[in-house]
Amino acid sequence: KFLDVVDPGRKGYVSLEDYTSFLIDKESENIKSSDEIENAFQALAEGKAYITKEDMKQALTPEQVQFCASHMQQYVDPRGKSHLAGYDYVGFTNSFFG
Repeated sequence: KFLDVVDPGRKGYVSLEDYTSFLIDKESENIKSSDEIENAFQALAEGKAYITKEDMKQALTPEQVQFCASHMQQYVDPRGKSHLAGYDYVGFTNSFFG
């Protein structure tokens, strides 16, 4: 069963991305809604509409930070201004857990 989760394509190895995804799934299996995840990111971001790698490092492993950063889009505010170090945790939460 474990291999069905971490190596669904039966490649014979587990990529870092598959393993990190598995860890995030295990960590979040008790979470009842995407709102809980979004609220957790918001707390780490200290209420900002975006999160930085430094924010994530407060509570996530280096592998989880890398996974999140590689799957989150750069944050663009409502006026269209990009925040170079900011990641869109709301979009990430909706796409992965929504």
